[in-house]
Amino acid sequence: MPLQADPLVSIIIPVYNGEKYLAAAIESALAQDWERKEIIVVNDGSTDRSLEIIESYRPLLTLISQKNNGACSARNAGLRAAAGDYIQYLDQDDLLHPEKISLQIRDLREETEATLACGRLFIIGEDVDDYRAFDFFDALDTYTSPVDWMIWSFEGRAMQSSVWLIPRKLHEQAGYWNEELRSNPNDDGELFCRIVLASDRVKFNREAKIYFREHEGPRGSRANDLTKITSLYRSLELSTSYLLAAEDSRRTRHAAACTFKHFAYAHCQTAPDMARQALEQIKRLGFTKVDYEVIGGRTFRLIDKTLGAKSAIKFKVLMNSLQRKMRGS
Repeated sequence: MPLQADPLVSIIIPVYNGEKYLAAAIESALAQDWERKEIIVVNDGSTDRSLEIIESYRPLLTLISQKNNGACSARNAGLRAAAGDYIQYLDQDDLLHPEKISLQIRDLREETEATLACGRLFIIGEDVDDYRAFDFFDALDTYTSPVDWMIWSFEGRAMQSSVWLIPRKLHEQAGYWNEELRSNPNDDGELFCRIVLASDRVKFNREAKIYFREHEGPRGSRANDLTKITSLYRSLELSTSYLLAAEDSRRTRHAAACTFKHFAYAHCQTAPDMARQALEQIKRLGFTKVDYEVIGGRTFRLIDKTLGAKSAIKFKVLMNSLQRKMRGS
């Protein structure tokens, strides 16, 4: 059943201590040329000037305030309050291109409510005029099967929440945000794995642009502490289980192995036990080596390619230990 002529779109912005970039995010939502929209901002217990900034835009938006309970909880609060036929998420420091929503609405006019719209991700820093495209999306076709999209996502690690325009009924079928995954850089990955796999297909529009702000230091939930790493690992376990439930094949198992390999390399020093668990997951998936390009020096990449992940991790830990000793001497 095609969508109605002028559907209402709910733009949901979770906020926690986002005063530096929050006004720009709200302005980008207000600037959408799709007129039938509502903007819901959920203040998740901010202690900075965020609430004051949000208040300055009323009555152009709806404000929900709650005690600090994490981004997933804030997004769920916004979703429960939303009246829209379509849902658009926007993080407090990211930006929507003015035509993002209208382009995706046009894409979906002749589609069913099980079609999911995906836009293109651009990376920005402090200077919003200095941006670059996230290359992962360049490989996408206009139409992509849900399983194909998830394989690309797992191997390219791209599942940012704002690129999507989500039919409300499809979102409800897939479920709400998992509030157990607090402080987790992959909380959106776990949800959108469910949403993508619940869809019939993904329709990609490279002109529907999102600007994702890249920070030099940890970005909110991306700080490298054990609680957050544990939550991240759990989200990867869930996401890979959803993919394998949809299609248990060598290609889906390889995609799952890639995401566990990336986790092991990224966290082998701060969470060595979980890194070992990730390597065990790779073995259980049926792989002794995973053909997946890793980031690192020439020697590290050579060890990874010839001897495998376990040897590469030992080399990485040893080299970093030597570097710390040299800096301390």
